[in-house]
Amino acid sequence: MGRVDIKASHLLAWLWLFKSRERIGRQVSGEGPNYPLHERTVQDATGGPTRSAVNSAHIHMPYPLETRVFKNWCVWDRWEGKGGRRGWVYAFCEADGSEPVDDAASDDFSTDHAFQPVIGLTRGVYLLEELAENVCEWTMVQEVDARGSLPKFILEMRTKELLGVVNECHLRWIREGTVVDREMREGYKERIKRGLGVNGSKIRHTGLVKQLTQYMGSQERLKWISIRGSGAGTDMQVMFPTAMTAVGRATAVVDCSAVTMLAWGRHWCSCENNRVAFEGVCKARMCIEDEECPYTAINISVFRIGRFFQDREFVLESIWQECESTPGRYMIR
Repeated sequence: MGRVDIKASHLLAWLWLFKSRERIGRQVSGEGPNYPLHERTVQDATGGPTRSAVNSAHIHMPYPLETRVFKNWCVWDRWEGKGGRRGWVYAFCEADGSEPVDDAASDDFSTDHAFQPVIGLTRGVYLLEELAENVCEWTMVQEVDARGSLPKFILEMRTKELLGVVNECHLRWIREGTVVDREMREGYKERIKRGLGVNGSKIRHTGLVKQLTQYMGSQERLKWISIRGSGAGTDMQVMFPTAMTAVGRATAVVDCSAVTMLAWGRHWCSCENNRVAFEGVCKARMCIEDEECPYTAINISVFRIGRFFQDREFVLESIWQECESTPGRYMIR
């Protein structure tokens, strides 16, 4: 799994174009000129093109191991998941020869060469989820059966090469972090405008929100201590219910819309947020988003306390919902 700073449809096109000049050059330099790539389009009942193709690749193995040939039937389609998630799916499995392919698309599709290859099997699903207009997340799940006994170091080497494609694409199209952060926030704002998760959050998390509100209200009898803020519109206070706990609250005027501020807070592991956190006392950060509920996420942080104290790890579930009394006003808990 990895993030790629490019449109999901463009990444799908890069995956689909099996015999591009780039891939042919990489195949020749990596496997040799005698181990080609082949591609054929699959036709429909009228002889027209479809979203399917049959591809084959020859993988060279060191002597005395036999060369492997993988022949796959590949398809792609639009994908929409729960919680407003959407993107593209690219799937493939072994071809059995019954696919109605275009014979004129390739004249050298036959695997008849001087060597006697072993037919390997591979199947997988690539999920390209749209995070923003020009940002997507690539999730790869693939199984490979090389047929026959291969040394462990060869399997490990080939597996790393296969999985390394995701990292290669990430580095290939990587862009400036602040620009990507802005696009990610805009993408999340679009999900909010569509109303995703608003009604569900009111139903699912009303009890938790009420508990937090009651807890904060029960602490009003304690004395709040004011802290100097960084601006005229900032008000920060803290109190200590016990010797081991602290409660803080802050109010600030921010020159942006409430939805923009919500998107900024929800993008926990953005380049900007990570930079600010790591410049302070934070050692590590992670965000696990709920695939079915776009309004919830698990945020994890590890903080340095001091030289003679152990680091502290905090695991929090963040929830956002629109205020019932004031439409357009949002809460993050």
